[in-house]
Amino acid sequence: MTDSNFVYMTVLSTDSYIPGVIKLYKSLMATKPQYPFLCACSRNISDVSIQKLNEKGIKCVKLQRCAVDNITSLENDINFSHWKYTYDKLLLFGLTEFRKIVYLDSDMLILENIDELFDCKPFSAVPAGYLINNEWTRLNSGLMVIEPNMDIMEKMLKLIAPVYHKRKEQGLATGDQDIINEYIPDWSNKKDLILPESYNLIFKYLDIYKKKFNFQYNNQDKTRTIKVVHFIGKNKPWHRNFIKNLLSSVQYIIQHNYGLKAYLKYIFI
Repeated sequence: MTDSNFVYMTVLSTDSYIPGVIKLYKSLMATKPQYPFLCACSRNISDVSIQKLNEKGIKCVKLQRCAVDNITSLENDINFSHWKYTYDKLLLFGLTEFRKIVYLDSDMLILENIDELFDCKPFSAVPAGYLINNEWTRLNSGLMVIEPNMDIMEKMLKLIAPVYHKRKEQGLATGDQDIINEYIPDWSNKKDLILPESYNLIFKYLDIYKKKFNFQYNNQDKTRTIKVVHFIGKNKPWHRNFIKNLLSSVQYIIQHNYGLKAYLKYIFI
């Protein structure tokens, strides 16, 4: 049963991620989802860029504010201003015209239908990489279920400055994920919100997932099937140097052939 107020969504906060949004959209559509896909564009994204997405069949909604508007304590912080639009993901919590959003980072590849996520509770997400490192227990905001609520959004926005300053003193960078985890600090104890790792598998660990945990493409065991691949890291699969690095040695290809399959799926989607 479909719901017109259910939607898949990603955020575009810089033009350099346009190729990622397009690939995400194509891979999601290939799974024949029941629900539409929207791209939320930060206010710095030009009409020309939005037109490029529209030409690919991607509908966009323009965010009318920046998540860090009116945070005076951060206005003169050069490092912060460079990344300020990355916090716009938090604005999705205020899009109350939608009843439920399944948020997807634009550097993801969707390999199987994931409509069942709309049956999950808000803040359902994956502690991505937990099987690789059991200390990685925090919510990874690359994929998460959102039920928009203005009160929740405003509380998160008020956390940006204090969390940023606290982590800066500790020598740590701060992103939207850190704000969300600060808002719901006991998330890792809420077992009903923890999704299987198959919904957010880190690309560079795919061969480890295969060898150690029997994750496979189109696996009959749905708890061990590769549904969503996340290209976490500086180099993205649409960057020219990504394939050069991937194919840099025969040894890498032999050891990471499962990752190579995911990359080829991404290129030819």
